[in-house]
Amino acid sequence: MLYFYHPHNAVDERGYMEDYKTFVAAKSVEGKILLSDVYRYIKINYRIPERTAQWYAKEGLFPRPDKNWKEGFYPSQVAIELCERAYLIARLKEYMSVKFSTIRNIFRRYKDDMQPLFDELIPVVKEYQALKSGPDPYEPILNEENAEIVRRICEKIEQGVPLEEISAPDIQEEIKKEG
Repeated sequence: MLYFYHPHNAVDERGYMEDYKTFVAAKSVEGKILLSDVYRYIKINYRIPERTAQWYAKEGLFPRPDKNWKEGFYPSQVAIELCERAYLIARLKEYMSVKFSTIRNIFRRYKDDMQPLFDELIPVVKEYQALKSGPDPYEPILNEENAEIVRRICEKIEQGVPLEEISAPDIQEEIKKEG
């Protein structure tokens, strides 16, 4: 049985919704959210440990937190963007086997304005991460053809091809011709 895995449909063990916009809205105080809350959220929902998240911030993949409180914090809008980045990194690395260097290069290319990347890539990742349910429903088996489509999209973005010129159906056709 094939199904589309949408990680934003679940609730964690404390009852937090996995919809990151709902999470940020619920946890924000005066338009800010504690760094520890954001890192806990991405650890639970995207399996990105806190130390890895800190390293991503150091590498420029995540925005750096503000340190005006006793603990660091993110403005709410920045926390939403961080969750979108975490979603993409987790899905591309874990399910699509995209090389980390490719992800880093893509994020650096769009560092000034990530929104076009989110608008184009997140729907493609969601659409093409059709997974077969395995014996354990929490560990679905990846549809390898779909993963290859997303990997090639990422490679094209890394090579500098504009997002509007990349077509998943064209890449799918290209793969069929090769195989």
